[in-house]
Amino acid sequence: MVLINQRSRFKSTFLCVLALCAFLPAFAQPLNFMVGAHVFSRPEAWEWVDLPQKSTMSAKLLIHGKPGEADVVFVESKASGGWASADETIARWRKNFIQSSEAQNLQREQHKLAKATVTFLWQEGTYKTTGNSGAVILHSDFAQYGVIIENGTNNVLARVLGDKAVVAKAREEFQKLVETALSE
Repeated sequence: MVLINQRSRFKSTFLCVLALCAFLPAFAQPLNFMVGAHVFSRPEAWEWVDLPQKSTMSAKLLIHGKPGEADVVFVESKASGGWASADETIARWRKNFIQSSEAQNLQREQHKLAKATVTFLWQEGTYKTTGNSGAVILHSDFAQYGVIIENGTNNVLARVLGDKAVVAKAREEFQKLVETALSE
């Protein structure tokens, strides 16, 4: 009788584990992801966001912080497809903030890492978006820390955008994420 109960419990436990394993991939968040020719390692605290199949973004992460959130977006662009230069990209990013460049505390750094030219940009202020109705929505105390990776073939744009305190806290980790991907 005891042997039958143990088998029954084992069988029930086995079936529960098997059922759980079937659902785990739906909840798994990749630790590494590829954008262009680069493999990026997602910090554990940054949440993976599943994108629609036809998204123009290659990857998206979400950072939960205090007092708000920030999103991290990666976009790949083939150089043959009309790639915008770092200067053109920065000019476009600057227009999303309503303050002048001086008031945005604009900070630009350019490095050569591996075979790529890497341009980091910090900016802060009031960020503007457009809602579904076409109305302009202003987000005060926002910041963006972006990077343009130019390697001549598979260029990558990535940026952390959101609450200024959250972006400032993520800045060093984001830079390390980019540098690690380019060193491999």
